[in-house]
Amino acid sequence: MYITSFHAGELKNFWPQWEAITTDPSILQIVTGVKIEFKNNVAPTQLYGRPSVFNAHQHSIVKAEIAKILAKGVIILVAQETEEFIFTIFLRPKKDGTHCTILNLKVFNKFIAYHHFKMDTLEAAVNMMKPG
Repeated sequence: MYITSFHAGELKNFWPQWEAITTDPSILQIVTGVKIEFKNNVAPTQLYGRPSVFNAHQHSIVKAEIAKILAKGVIILVAQETEEFIFTIFLRPKKDGTHCTILNLKVFNKFIAYHHFKMDTLEAAVNMMKPG
């Protein structure tokens, strides 16, 4: 089967195909939706959202980027929610002259449970792998 009209966020719509190619519970959990673990099981709160600030040129770049990812179905327009968390965005120039739009998660990340992971060597990584 070939997927001809794939849109971001549709992995779970292809659940039977994923089940046919893997039984790995970690992968299947990712397909159905990653759950974010908050510190002390408390969802983040935000008293106010700081607006992103752009000059006129940057504003046109961001507006075009938003239009592009809306058209791709990566993001959708939603109504304002009482429990929303608003992120700022900023631009970084690329070597080719275009810009990369960055979602600033710095404040949000303070609410995420941290689990240390360190891989010292390639040998350690290979030893962690399991057959199949």
